[in-house]
Amino acid sequence: MMHIMEYSLAVPFQAAYTSDTFILITIVAILIEILFGTYPAMRAARLNPVEAIRRE
Repeated sequence: MMHIMEYSLAVPFQAAYTSDTFILITIVAILIEILFGTYPAMRAARLNPVEAIRRE
């Protein structure tokens, strides 16, 4: 990926990863997992089983 950016931008590019970066990435990933995993599961749990099968 870095080689593509260096080639297309014609400037040196070097990614810097710190512990703060990994903490931020972890927090964002957990929030996305909660939002896109838990919310649909809670909606599905509220459905009547017969209705849920009918909607498939």
